[in-house]
Amino acid sequence: MREANKQKKREQIAAAFIEMVENSSLEEVSTQELCRKAGVSKSTFYRLFPDKYEVAIWIYHSQIDPIVRGAPDLRRSKEWCVYNREEVMKHRRFYRSVASYRGQNSLLEYFADYFYQNIVKYRNPSVPEPTEDQLYAIRMYASVCAQATVEWMLNDYEPSIEEVNRRVRLCRPECILMYFE
Repeated sequence: MREANKQKKREQIAAAFIEMVENSSLEEVSTQELCRKAGVSKSTFYRLFPDKYEVAIWIYHSQIDPIVRGAPDLRRSKEWCVYNREEVMKHRRFYRSVASYRGQNSLLEYFADYFYQNIVKYRNPSVPEPTEDQLYAIRMYASVCAQATVEWMLNDYEPSIEEVNRRVRLCRPECILMYFE
C-alpha cells in the first residue's frame, strides 16, 4: 500500500472512529464494526493500527503534532495549549470518552510520554542538556500535565484551560524552569 493510500485509509478509519466514539463508549466500539463503517477490511485496519486504542492516539497526534512543530519552542507552550484546546473542543465528546479509558495505550499514558518528549525536544536550546535528575523531574512534570489534561476532559472542560495551565505551572520543578524560559 502506497503512503498516500495508507494516509487516506487512516483518515477514513479515524473519521468513522470519532463518530462511533462520540455516540458510544470507547470500549463498546468493535474493530469489526469500525472496519465496516470505515469501509476497510480487517487486514487493512491491522496493517495500519495494532488496535482501536492506537486509532485514538493517532487522531490526537495527527491533530496536535503540526501545532507543536509549527512553534517548536517550549516558551510557546502556552500557545500550544490554546491550539490544543481548540482541536479537542471540536470533538469534545470523542475526547471525553477516550480520556475515560484506563489501560494499555490509554490517552493518559500517551499524554505523559508525548509531553515528556516535547519538553526534552523543544526545550530552550541555549541551556545545557538535562541531567539524569532533570530528566526524571521532566518525566514527573509531564505526568502531572497529562493527569491535569485528562481531568480537564473528564470534568466537562472545567475549570478553564487557562486555569489548568496556571495550576500545572505551579507544579513545575525549579530544576527544569530554565527549559521553559
